[in-house]
Amino acid sequence: MKTKLTLQKRLVLPIVLLGLVTLLSNVLAVFSINNVHANAGTIVDQYMVSEARLEEIRRSMMDIHRLALSRHHDPPGPGDQSRRGRPG
Repeated sequence: MKTKLTLQKRLVLPIVLLGLVTLLSNVLAVFSINNVHANAGTIVDQYMVSEARLEEIRRSMMDIHRLALSRHHDPPGPGDQSRRGRPG
């Protein structure tokens, strides 16, 4: 015996399917957001380590620069054979 779907059942079926697709989509979105958040945390941690290392390098370069400038302006010592600092 053939049963015909009533109008109400024909209208409810697509709505229920759309609801299930929406629910599945939202669940997957939550998992995706958590994954992005975890990856962002890893990237930020690595960035902070890199930034700290660059700061160490910058300080070392400033120390080297400061030492080079102080050596350049120091008068020669008594045993210094260079002509730096003497009128020539």
